[in-house]
This record gives sequence, C-alpha cells and structure tokens, in this order.
Amino acid sequence: MTTTSVPATGPRDRSRPALARSTAAAVCVVRGCTRPVYTGHACPECVTELAGQLREVGEYEGVLPFMVEPVRGGPGRGSPGYGSRPPLRLDVLAALDPRTLPTPEDDVWSIWGTIERISAWIAAERGETGHGLWYVLTQLQWAAGQEGFGDVADAVQELHRRAQGLAHDRPDGTLGDCLKPGCPGQVHPEGLGGRCRECNRPYLGLGLLKLQCAQAAA
Repeated sequence: MTTTSVPATGPRDRSRPALARSTAAAVCVVRGCTRPVYTGHACPECVTELAGQLREVGEYEGVLPFMVEPVRGGPGRGSPGYGSRPPLRLDVLAALDPRTLPTPEDDVWSIWGTIERISAWIAAERGETGHGLWYVLTQLQWAAGQEGFGDVADAVQELHRRAQGLAHDRPDGTLGDCLKPGCPGQVHPEGLGGRCRECNRPYLGLGLLKLQCAQAAA
C-alpha cells in the first residue's frame, strides 16, 4: 500500500495574517494614483492612460506648427501695433526644437527631445537600440515593470500638460491652492471643474465654490 507523508515543513499556514502577507501589494508609482499593484510598478489603468497621453502628444506634431503665430488678442506689452512682443511664439518654437533644454530662467521642454530621452532610457534598460514615440509606446508596458518608471510617468504627464497648453486645448492658469490639509498642489482646470495635480483631489460643485471663496479670501 502506498502512503503519502506530510512534508517536513508541516502543513501550509492558512490563517488570515499569512494570507494577508502573501497578497500584499505596492501602490502605483504614477502621481495621483493610489491603486494597488501586484506586479511591476504601475497599475494597468495608468499604463493605458499614459499610452493615450503619448499618442495625443504625437498628434500635436501636426498641430503645433500652426500655433507658432501669436494668438490674436493674446497678452503683449504696449499698444496694438507698437508692442515689443516677438512676431512668433518662441515657446512653441522651443518646444518643437529637439535641442531645447529647460534652464532656471526659461523652463521650456522640447517635446521630441523629451520623448527621445525617455526612449533612450528604455533602450538602455533593455540593452538594445530604439528611439522615438512608437518605440516608447511599444515598450511602455515593459517599462512599467522597471525601477525608475515613476520618473518616466511624471515626464509623460508633464509633457502632455505642456503640449495641451501650447495648443490652447485648456487654460494655462491654475484655479488656486489645493484645500486638502498638507497638500502643496495647485488645482488645474479639468472638465467642468478642476483637479489637484499633487493629490488628485477633484473640485466640482460645492467643492469648486469653496475653492473660489478661499482664493477670494486670500
């Protein structure tokens, strides 16, 4: 007769604390997200959202060249016809130039230069050659499993925000300081209200009214 012996380590512990330890998860490294992550460093929802933001940034390649001319009625010094504003939007030209690097005096990002730096980081981590937006998109899921992906996610979000601002897809200004205690973030327009870029707190309806009252009191 064949018998089955119990392993030397004893029966597997099925208690609640043991199960809790075995299913412990980290938090998604993408700014503003608090979803749990069991594999890699970013949740699937954020990876999908970042990929969508990258595709939108790519679409600005055909839009921003038409935004080089100053917007009629835009800010400028002096009287109409006598202002010192340059004939072209230097911020758009700088963003379209791959050689542009931000400085303490002028915090302008190159859209394509930033994408190339992201692709260079991914290629170095993978030990291969690759560059450009398509390469980043095809390797984004893999990159989300690597240490340092939080910096990549921050760069993509910031690049998307800046490209939107240059294309006048939304107002550049903020609605004010976040009202959440201890949060140093700024509330930016989003849809019919706003959202804090730091803690991701939404501001709609009464929350938006409280924010406006706080700014008026300040």
